[in-house]
Amino acid sequence: MRRGGDKDSAAQDVIRAWWTGRPPRPVWGCASGGWREGAQAIGKVRAPRSPAALERFLGKLRLHPIAKQDCSTQWLLDEFPGLS
Repeated sequence: MRRGGDKDSAAQDVIRAWWTGRPPRPVWGCASGGWREGAQAIGKVRAPRSPAALERFLGKLRLHPIAKQDCSTQWLLDEFPGLS
């Protein structure tokens, strides 16, 4: 998985903005390939938050990966087991 600020994408920025908009209910994400942009977005959201704040944020996400096209999906499932 490509990591780091120099690998950011416009898609990752849109996902992060959507997720961090404090929706009142869970936000579902579905991808039929890899979760590269989602992983990048979560990585950016993770950096400035405390562990407790990150857990509250992640508690709003529901990810449904249809296929594991790249290693980002597995990284997300390993790093954040509650997302599956």
